Amino acid sequence: MKRLRFALPLIFLSSLGAQTAETLVYRAVLSNNNEVPVVAGAAAGAATVWLHVIRDASGAIISGSADASVNYNFPGAVSITAMHIHNGNSTVSGPVVLGFAIARTDDATGVGVLPLIQTQFPTATVTLDTVKGIVADPSQFYFNVHSTAAPSGAMRAQLQKAEVYVRMSQMRPENEVPAITGTNWSGTGTSITLITRDARGGYASAYQIFDVKYSGFEADQIFTAMHIHLGGSGVAGPVTIDSLLRTRVPVGASGSGTLHFEAEVALARAGAIASLDAIVNNVSGVYMNAHTVTRGAGAIRGQLLFTDKTEYALNPSPDQEVPPIVGLSATATGKITVYTVRNADASVNAGVVVFDGNVRFPAGTAVSSTHIHDGNAGATGPVTIDAGLGGGPVLVTDGTGNLYRTVTVAAGQPLVSLNDLVLNPEKHYWNIHTPANPGGAVRAQMGGAPATDAPKITGLVNATLDGTQPALAPGGLFTVFGSGLAKVSGNTDGFNGADLPAAMGGAQVTVGGQPARLLYVSPTQINAQVPYEITTVGQAVAVITANGTSNAVGTATAFYAPAIFGGAVYKAKDGSQVTAANPASAGDSLLIYATGLGPTTPGLNSGKVAPAGTPYTTAAVTAKFGATNVQASSSVAVAGFGGVYQVTATVPTGLTAGPVSLQLQMGFAASNPIGTSYSTSNSVNIAVK
Repeated sequence: MKRLRFALPLIFLSSLGAQTAETLVYRAVLSNNNEVPVVAGAAAGAATVWLHVIRDASGAIISGSADASVNYNFPGAVSITAMHIHNGNSTVSGPVVLGFAIARTDDATGVGVLPLIQTQFPTATVTLDTVKGIVADPSQFYFNVHSTAAPSGAMRAQLQKAEVYVRMSQMRPENEVPAITGTNWSGTGTSITLITRDARGGYASAYQIFDVKYSGFEADQIFTAMHIHLGGSGVAGPVTIDSLLRTRVPVGASGSGTLHFEAEVALARAGAIASLDAIVNNVSGVYMNAHTVTRGAGAIRGQLLFTDKTEYALNPSPDQEVPPIVGLSATATGKITVYTVRNADASVNAGVVVFDGNVRFPAGTAVSSTHIHDGNAGATGPVTIDAGLGGGPVLVTDGTGNLYRTVTVAAGQPLVSLNDLVLNPEKHYWNIHTPANPGGAVRAQMGGAPATDAPKITGLVNATLDGTQPALAPGGLFTVFGSGLAKVSGNTDGFNGADLPAAMGGAQVTVGGQPARLLYVSPTQINAQVPYEITTVGQAVAVITANGTSNAVGTATAFYAPAIFGGAVYKAKDGSQVTAANPASAGDSLLIYATGLGPTTPGLNSGKVAPAGTPYTTAAVTAKFGATNVQASSSVAVAGFGGVYQVTATVPTGLTAGPVSLQLQMGFAASNPIGTSYSTSNSVNIAVK
């Protein structure tokens, strides 16, 4: 399924509260040619910096840490002595502002990896101004690697903020081409891709993290390779992104285990760019494959899948332990992020849990483990999701530091608990353990005290958030505002083209007593689809949770109620968005994205995601450019989505250059006009020349 370049409007309410944690990722593509002055040789590499920042209630950065690792490739033997972040643009040699204390590395091959190492801040040498400066404008800082041959710097590059894409894969032997049958092999893969871009939006660098939990293999099986391939289901495509698994990895004695490898993406490799495009926008076009000695072409594979995301901001403390720990001076600030792939009924099929916690214990304290447990506040419960601190790569051994771990959840009790966590977070807690407090030193419930009030609707509007179009049409999208609407937030990113669910996050919505299908839920906002079965006017909308049923809010319903999404007008010839800097011209064919265009032919059922291949057309649509009416050449439901339509219309001649109003009309129903939307970002003026 391909993603549209616009999203349904969401309203996020901010509030002052406790400290919060955030991890930002930066990359630098290193070269000797970037040094000032240039250093002889042909050194190259890439640095990845994981910047963990803690913010106070006002949002200001107050502390944190940074992890950094480097892939290096020198033309010959090298002795690496240091790596730092310096303050300065690409034309200057600036001072060191953030150092990473590494031991001298003597490498006869000149090719290798400097593993993750952590630096704390603020300190006497790393000020908060430095960290704030990196966050505000990373281009004014550069990463530098030093050697004995080039003590002032052997290779360097400016920092760039990275985009992070978390995808998953359900890997089975039956997915291989040809299919492998008669085995119990399986795997759940996590793909994390870090991408930086050049000034024109192309790929400057990419780093790929593979994490596969496998099971059911015979103990004599041996893994030999793991890749991402370019190709759809049923296609044996080429290797495009390599994990660099080169050694033979025997299967664990139980037939299960984890394959974890990380590698720089070779952008020049055939198909690599197309694979990155697919990872970002069209995951069904790439697959993850693990190979064994006996199955050199692949033993288990699966197409990549989009994931949804839920975040839990937490402040574990000793007084929340059971019993409370008295006299321990310890604090922690963190965030648990859960990415999931969903089944059609909204249950979790598989997930990724990211532990991100900054701890401040007395000097000399080591963190031994950290987990999610099942258990209500005031009670202890079993470990269900283990962060797997193990022996690295970065551990807290002297009281202060950041714990950052990614865990793939595939089956068993961890998956059962994850399913409950996304519905009832207050029944689970995060615990951080030390040798002195093996039962837990600091802890926090994943959810606060459960709400007991029935949901309340305070506002209702179509999903474009434009109140000038009050009616809702069958199959159209709408937004509900209020309180207590759902226990946790969630969306349909992890459904990967499955039909829209009737329940999510413990919430249901009805229109005229009939179940609406859901796209997004949160305690204060729900985006939903009007049932196609609604054919009469004046229907009431209500929200239902475990705490009861909300007030009923009446809404006008009509056969057609077109509404254009703000900014969602593109040129058909190149897919670029129409803006003041990229105006449309007479004769340009435009793609206009809207909702509320009513039933289609063939008909779609409520919640049905429009399949690819067959056009699901609406009734005739007129596009009005200023005072000029143009018959749309097509109007169809967008494949892979529910309730979103694409109207194609040609810009007429004779328009005055500048902003021109755009409306869609079906019968007597006209879409939102210019200048009256809820926010300026939803303006349906388009620029023409």
